[in-house]
Amino acid sequence: MKKSSLYVDNIHLLKKMDIAYQDAFDKFYKVLLKENKDEYTKTMIANVAIEQLNHANMKKQDPHIVISSDRQYRSYLKNIEKSKDFSHMKEVIKKQDYEKITISGIWLVFSVSLVLMFFKSLLTQKYFINLNIDFIFAIIAFVLAFQNYRVRNRIIQRYHLQNIFYLYDIVSLICCIVSKIIVPGHFDVSYLILVINYFITKKKMKKVLEK
Repeated sequence: MKKSSLYVDNIHLLKKMDIAYQDAFDKFYKVLLKENKDEYTKTMIANVAIEQLNHANMKKQDPHIVISSDRQYRSYLKNIEKSKDFSHMKEVIKKQDYEKITISGIWLVFSVSLVLMFFKSLLTQKYFINLNIDFIFAIIAFVLAFQNYRVRNRIIQRYHLQNIFYLYDIVSLICCIVSKIIVPGHFDVSYLILVINYFITKKKMKKVLEK
């Protein structure tokens, strides 16, 4: 079951359902992808469909009671955006996205700081333990940074904030690298820069989600 076209937040619920419910969603999902709707709306619809199927699964109801394939799901797609479930799902996802931005942002500050510390060590040839062990920690930190950046980036793209957030990231990273090169001693200006970028990003996202 390939879900590469949309990032569906509730996909983990689908994996716990009986095969009949998974098949019902798969058929609906193929139709949904072809709909002339924006990606955000289609994602919310998919999340609602999964949640409704999950409730039906727990009550052992026929999945076709929830999502009927009559007329290629026209009635379901026509009514779902006006439903309370759709409005509720948008609020739930907003809350989840804000929590993900917060948590992934904290991990990014921590992991990118470690990578930049290794960069500084390479410049000065002064390592915390030795080159090999410091390199291993730097690789682990880089993987953590990459994973959390993907989470953050997915949310940023969902709300079409790429341009401004990418600008913040690029400027912050350049400032961090420059500070590592020109600032002597152990005072870590780059950490402060990353923290400032984190709070700016978090505040901007909060304003967007509250609209």
